[in-house]
Amino acid sequence: MTVGLRWLIGMLSFSALGATWGFLGNSYEPGDSAIGTGLMGAALGFVLGAVSDAVGYARSR
Repeated sequence: MTVGLRWLIGMLSFSALGATWGFLGNSYEPGDSAIGTGLMGAALGFVLGAVSDAVGYARSR
């Protein structure tokens, strides 16, 4: 079984997008918003990447 890196790519890209959105989209305590939104983005990116890896693995078999 090969391990794909889509989960890592998804986690890193979604956390960066979430942190940017939280920092630039809120004028009240942007640092806290960036941390929270970045963590939510990382969780979402991890799940989407893991599902993408699982589907890719299932299709290759």
